[in-house]
Amino acid sequence: MRCAPAWCLAAGILFVASCTTTRSTAADIETRIRYRMKDGQGQERVREGGADSAVLALWGDRHGKDFMEIWSPVLNDSLARTPGLQRLDFAHLKGVPFFIKGRIKKRFREDWEGVVLLDWDGEFRRAYACTADSCTAILFDRDGYPVRRWTVGALDPHLLADMTEAARQVASVDSLSNPQEPTRQ
Repeated sequence: MRCAPAWCLAAGILFVASCTTTRSTAADIETRIRYRMKDGQGQERVREGGADSAVLALWGDRHGKDFMEIWSPVLNDSLARTPGLQRLDFAHLKGVPFFIKGRIKKRFREDWEGVVLLDWDGEFRRAYACTADSCTAILFDRDGYPVRRWTVGALDPHLLADMTEAARQVASVDSLSNPQEPTRQ
């Protein structure tokens, strides 16, 4: 019986090595926070993966917006002085009839406190499997990876404390490429 040539063995090892998943593979990078959307003021906002801040995002569809209206200002107030943390809201507007879009834009422009990104295509929901007919909160680290998620309803002080503590903890860590110990408050 003959042995395989050395080049076949080397090619097989390289093939197997290229198939192993690491944090930097294309499939894994898809879970990083990414968006290109206009906010309620009409300004285009773009983020591709990591940045200089962690993100606490609230997402809601037409049924979840009532909870977003409760949670968003409370989270904004609770986390206002948290360095390294960005608060964003995502309004799921896929399927809204074209003749209502103008009124919706105007409502967000006039009535919404903070930054709300208008997700007309359902991009955020698809990417992060947000729960329909509810409000979903997702915490992303500075490298853009989701690290915690909550489905929120009526305001709950215990859930608020958990979310704010987790957000402060994640915001205090620099990044995986340059880790620091979280600061104690």
